[in-house]
Amino acid sequence: MKYSSLVFLLGFVSFNSFACSFGGLDLFKPTLDRWEQHAGPAQSDPNSDGEYWESVPKPIVTVSKISRASYKAGSSCNDAGLIELEVELPSTSTYNITEFGLYFRVLSGKEPDLIFPDIPVTGRVVGNKMVLLFPWMDMVPSKQYPLDLTLDAAFITNGLNIGKPVTFKVQQK
Repeated sequence: MKYSSLVFLLGFVSFNSFACSFGGLDLFKPTLDRWEQHAGPAQSDPNSDGEYWESVPKPIVTVSKISRASYKAGSSCNDAGLIELEVELPSTSTYNITEFGLYFRVLSGKEPDLIFPDIPVTGRVVGNKMVLLFPWMDMVPSKQYPLDLTLDAAFITNGLNIGKPVTFKVQQK
């Protein structure tokens, strides 16, 4: 009887972010298959200064959107913050963005919640870009502080080869 009362009582308690659905972020599930490297410039031109095999490239990361919780009535996601990143391959790369997952690491700055997971992720592929959404339960506006984070991002392959990281900033304007 007391458990049914508890369930009934919890039915009246809700968080707006429970009704939200943020697509655009998934866990990277490596197949552990041997990674198929692409030929580098030195294979077609022995006098080239380039690599014999193209290594895992550095990602190009762009912060395309930062939104903070408003806690205004009328929205099911008004208690969530959201960071949207767009990730591309360098123009010289012969790889496809779908061949990689991404590993993020916060180097400095204060996160209001654990925004960036400590495992590799993938996002929604749009053209030659990967779009990743990072939602979190944000504080009420009066307790929010501007985001100023420095992160590393590196590509990871199905064979668990990790590329060189690129450092970028997430700064709220």
